[in-house]
Amino acid sequence: MQSQPSPTDLPVSEAALAASLGIARADLKNLRRQLAAEDWTCVPGQPVMILPRGQAKLAELILAAQKNAASNNQPGNGDGHAGEAVSAAVDRAKEPARLETLIVTSLCLNPRMLLAKNEAGAEVRCQVRANTNFKARMKLDRCRRDGPTLYTYQGRLPRRKGRY
Repeated sequence: MQSQPSPTDLPVSEAALAASLGIARADLKNLRRQLAAEDWTCVPGQPVMILPRGQAKLAELILAAQKNAASNNQPGNGDGHAGEAVSAAVDRAKEPARLETLIVTSLCLNPRMLLAKNEAGAEVRCQVRANTNFKARMKLDRCRRDGPTLYTYQGRLPRRKGRY
């Protein structure tokens, strides 16, 4: 009779591991690059899976990074890159996502993208579910920043052209 594998004996997807640790997936990906190829698997069309021994090594890297962050990030302490990546990820995970207001400047040919201006007046891109009912000069109140010039609209879509 076979015994059931414990949850720690199973591979975990990279996205699920990043969510459970509360760090950005990009930071976890940078840490994964420090692991040996036997510690994770990647099949085309499937998510990256971190094997149990890789999970243990990632935990060691994260603990080392947290110790480096606790020692005030003094130069010469620790490995540097992994510690900075994880400490930055931990800091980002602690702060809540801030929603900003954008003003639409024009529609894109891509039906899921708008061009807009942020509060500072810089031209940015904003992802929406459908841009068909948006018009220039409309205000988008619930936009989350995803990159330096990329936002995602999280509010409801207009029911008619130019009107909420």
